[in-house]
Amino acid sequence: MEEGIEITADMKQDRGKLLVEARIENNSEEPIEGIKMCVRYDSSDFSVRGGACVRMGYVLPGGARTHKFILEPRHLTENSELRVRVKGRIREAAITNEIVLGTVNMKVSKKGYQRGHRLLQE
Repeated sequence: MEEGIEITADMKQDRGKLLVEARIENNSEEPIEGIKMCVRYDSSDFSVRGGACVRMGYVLPGGARTHKFILEPRHLTENSELRVRVKGRIREAAITNEIVLGTVNMKVSKKGYQRGHRLLQE
């Protein structure tokens, strides 16, 4: 059954954040129900905005659903592996599919805090 389930994902860096846009397509003849999509990462390297998992409900045959995950590096990140995992079920059969997005190298790009100082007059 899993040959009808396809996961694709694209990742890009934008303003110091890593955007992972994942897409699940149902190429089978049955609807996929109870879908849960998660981005897998090392939590010591990244923090995620909006949660690392999302429940998507269902995807009808021939349909597709997408979700965008936003990850922020906590420090200089070298060779940190990212994955996207999808769990669901077709009828009563549980399905799981996972893709490896590769490794990521990023640095923290936060603006320094600048504060104007007034000279104290005596």
